Amino acid sequence: MLGPEFRIEDRRLRGDEVREAAELAGRAFDSGPFFTFVFPEERRRERGVRFIHRTLFAHPGQAARFRTVRNSQNRIVGLSLWLPTGHYPLPATTQLAQLPGAVRSCNFRPSVLKTGIAYARATEPIHPKVPHWYLSVLMTEPAVQGRGIGTALMDEALAAIDDEGVGAYLETNNESNVAYYAKFSFEVQATLRPIPSAPPRYTLWREPAKPKE
Repeated sequence: MLGPEFRIEDRRLRGDEVREAAELAGRAFDSGPFFTFVFPEERRRERGVRFIHRTLFAHPGQAARFRTVRNSQNRIVGLSLWLPTGHYPLPATTQLAQLPGAVRSCNFRPSVLKTGIAYARATEPIHPKVPHWYLSVLMTEPAVQGRGIGTALMDEALAAIDDEGVGAYLETNNESNVAYYAKFSFEVQATLRPIPSAPPRYTLWREPAKPKE
């Protein structure tokens, strides 16, 4: 349960909020195994993570659902980004809009781009074809982790998903996240190693909730 100093907003990001959320991503994912692998230099890693998420948040797709947790100063301290049923994959126009930022995030290093493409190619064929919501991003400000922000975001989204009666799907490159998502009834479907020396990617699925009697 969120404390009184936090509140949830359910709307798209506006103006400078895209930059603010991308900066939060840079802090939240800085020590993650995937980004540490592709950006071993800390300075480049922070920049790369920010650019990746800035372009994602600026061009998330028309139907994308943002939920943010904000503190008493109206700063974003948590965020989830979902694609609802029937809106994955993103339209070609949206993918093209994301492309310049994705390339820029790689600092023009072919190895970074090659790694990203390898992971995408490994994951795409096993993305669920049945109706589902896709969790693209879940992140919390490191300074306030452990205060129920991620749980609040997940609970609110999953309640809407359960009302629709469909499944939920996500991917993570961090093994420690598997146990976290298990608390919300997600189960590992596959463990992918598109690059043997890189961290594995886990795909997780949550079955549709049973109808209430």
